[in-house]
Amino acid sequence: MTLDLRKLQQSLSKYSAAPIYFLVGSDEFMVDEAIAAIKEKVVTEGMDDFNYNQFSGTDTRGVKILEHVETLPMMSDMRMVLVRRADALKEKDWNILTTILQDRVDTCSLVLVFNKIDKRKKYYKLGQKNGVIVDLKTPYDNQIPTWIDYIAHQNGVSLTPEATGILFQLVGNHLIEIKNELIKLKSYKSSSDSNPSSEVKISKDDILKVVSKSKFENVFQLTKALGQRDRGQALYFLAQLLDSGQNEIATLALVKRHMRILSHVKKVMNTGLPYSKLGSTVGVPQFFVKEYSSQATKWTDQKINSTIDFLKDTDMALKSSPVSSHIWLENFIIKSCEG
Repeated sequence: MTLDLRKLQQSLSKYSAAPIYFLVGSDEFMVDEAIAAIKEKVVTEGMDDFNYNQFSGTDTRGVKILEHVETLPMMSDMRMVLVRRADALKEKDWNILTTILQDRVDTCSLVLVFNKIDKRKKYYKLGQKNGVIVDLKTPYDNQIPTWIDYIAHQNGVSLTPEATGILFQLVGNHLIEIKNELIKLKSYKSSSDSNPSSEVKISKDDILKVVSKSKFENVFQLTKALGQRDRGQALYFLAQLLDSGQNEIATLALVKRHMRILSHVKKVMNTGLPYSKLGSTVGVPQFFVKEYSSQATKWTDQKINSTIDFLKDTDMALKSSPVSSHIWLENFIIKSCEG
């Protein structure tokens, strides 16, 4: 059986937890949400010390995992064993774990977390047959506003539609960073509100005051300079961003999103659609429409398409080349802004 996060949460609200879960995905927020949902169902509150164990496949062997799975729960029907980085387990570990993948232990939920998984492997086929595969794909850009509202609700925050759109523009599609920024916004707004209500309301101005002061200001400035094809400014803000600790691959993901939006804006502008409707059609806040429109005029369709193709090559190089990541990013900016 294969579920997404929402269907996993629904199944846990109606039925008992399964004895085996494979959580597959690299999005930290979604993985943590899935783990929390399973743990809430399986482990009785206050019984973590007796009925919950957590390991990492990088430094734990299969025999130890098997030992804890087969340990009977204390004062409860079920216990939970969580293994992060299960993709780091060795073949000999999987040979040991095959026992519990074939003959499920009904007194334990074994939760294995994979960044990626090889569907050809025997353990995957056993997990699919005797357990639940949870596919935790990173949401598409058009799904992020809904996720922002979901995370906001979880944390006692409500955002205006414009605020949701601007948060997405500044932070991107990294859900764990969205969560961190919402927590920061809640703290900021609660401390400045002399009469706080049970739900903290966040506006566009609140986001621009708080989020833009973080490293995301450099992200915004980087994409703006790139959109304007200003090589010097783009290289400057790239250096600022990397010096602040931003991951190169995450930086490229934000640039890719910006170029996709710019391409969409360019296409819609070519149709002659009224300026007032551009934001809603493209899916960006009206607050950013003027800037995107200005940037789009500096690009031909051919240049945008070639730049997006070059982004794919740069992404592959970042993940596989021994050359320092910042050099690939600098090379991308130089080539994108020339001509």
